[in-house]
Amino acid sequence: MLVDMTNTRWWRYVNRLLGDDSYSAAADRAKFDKSAFTRWKKGASADPAFVVKLARAYGANVLDALVEAEFLTEDEANLTEVHAPLDLSQVDALELVGELQNRVDKLNYLFNLHAGNTRKVSLDQTITDLASVRRSKTNTPGDTTVDQSEQPETPPSVHDDDDDDGTVRPFDWEPGTYAADSSPDEDAGREEEGADPFP
Repeated sequence: MLVDMTNTRWWRYVNRLLGDDSYSAAADRAKFDKSAFTRWKKGASADPAFVVKLARAYGANVLDALVEAEFLTEDEANLTEVHAPLDLSQVDALELVGELQNRVDKLNYLFNLHAGNTRKVSLDQTITDLASVRRSKTNTPGDTTVDQSEQPETPPSVHDDDDDDGTVRPFDWEPGTYAADSSPDEDAGREEEGADPFP
C-alpha cells in the first residue's frame, strides 16, 4: 500500500502559503535551498529554522507555521501570558515574612543537625549563627564545620524548663520515675477481679 507523502500537515501548509509561487522562487525569497521543498514533498520533517524563514518571507505568523510543522501545539502557540521574574516589592509583607520564616526554619534545622544541637533558635539567632560560621577564621572554603568557640549563647527564647515548647530533648531515664502512660494497670485490674491476667 502506498502512502501519499504529499499529504502531511506541513506540506499542505506550504502549498497554501506559496500560492502560485514556484519552489525555486519561494526558496530564493526565504533564502534557503529549493531542495528543502523536494524533501518536504516526500514527507520529511522541516527544520525549525527553515519553518521560521519561510513564514517570515511570506509575512505569515511564525507560531502558526511552527504549529503546522508540528514543533508547537496549538495551545503553546496561543499562550498569551508570560510569567516574568517575581517582583518582591509586589509580594504581600505577611507572605514574604512567612516564606522567610519557612526558609529560616529549614536552615535552622540543618544548622542544628550539623552541629549536633537539639535547641530551637529564633530567626535573629539563626542569622547570627550563620554569620558566625561565615566569619570563622578556622573554616576553609567549602568546610561547613562550626567553630564552637564562636557559637553565640543560647537566646532567651529557648527555655530549659519543663514547659513543652515542642523541642525534642534527650531522654534522661531514671528507674521508677517514668511510666509508659497514666492509664490504669490492666493486669492488676484483672487480678483484682479474679480474672486470668493473660486473656
